Order: sequence, then structure tokens, then C-alpha cells
Amino acid sequence: MKYSKQIGIILIVCVAITFLGVASAAEEVVNGVKFNIPDGFVKNEEMSSVSKSTYGTDEIAFYENGDDCISLTISSLNSGIAGLPQDDKYEDKNISGINGKYCSEEDGEEFIYAIDNKSITIWLPHNCTVSFEDIIINEAS
Repeated sequence: MKYSKQIGIILIVCVAITFLGVASAAEEVVNGVKFNIPDGFVKNEEMSSVSKSTYGTDEIAFYENGDDCISLTISSLNSGIAGLPQDDKYEDKNISGINGKYCSEEDGEEFIYAIDNKSITIWLPHNCTVSFEDIIINEAS
């Protein structure tokens, strides 16, 4: 009887460690904006870039984990949220307490929002194992 109790406790600990491992992430700062990049994703330096524009610095950060990928584009924005896409393919959406524009297309989905005069675009393929909620850090909350 005492062994079954110990085995039960060991199983609970193993399950808890497994779930903690899946949910863990490293905080990354891309062009002054913080994101959670889930464990296992590695920045692809060849597909990432930084460029200067009239309004400031624009940066694309591309992370991969096997067939999964995360694309982050942070651009200088002169007009706040009004400068976000207005065409019909985008719908207003709130993710992680942040208002922005959401679009689902054939190859993936994107969420675009504005913070501190920057336009942030997160693109994920449809079969990605992470979600926008896993990546976005809402520092206002």
C-alpha cells in the first residue's frame, strides 16, 4: 500500500514537470517589444533583419522549431492604431488584452497591433503548436 502511494506521488510530479516544460518560454526583446518565445524555438538569423526607415528602426525576427515557425515584424508607426490595416480581410480582435487586427489566410494567420508608436505583426502557420496568447506579453496588464 505504501508503494502505491509513492508511485502515485511520483506520477503526479512527472506529469507536473512535463506540463511546466511545455509551457516554459524565454523572454525576447525585438526592437524594444517583449515577447515570450517558447522553448525549442531558435532565431533564424538568415531570415531575420533590421533596417532603418524615416520613422525609426524596423525589425523582422523569425524563429523556428522543426516545422513550426514564428514571424515577428516590428515597424515604426507614425499614426498609432489608426495606421493598422483597414481592409475587409482583417477583423478587430482582442488577444491577451490587446486590441488589434486579425486575419486568417491560406498559409497562416496574423495578428497586428500597435504599441508605443510601433506596429507589431505576429504571423503563425495554421498548424503551429503555439498561439498568439503564448507569444504576446501585455505589459499594460
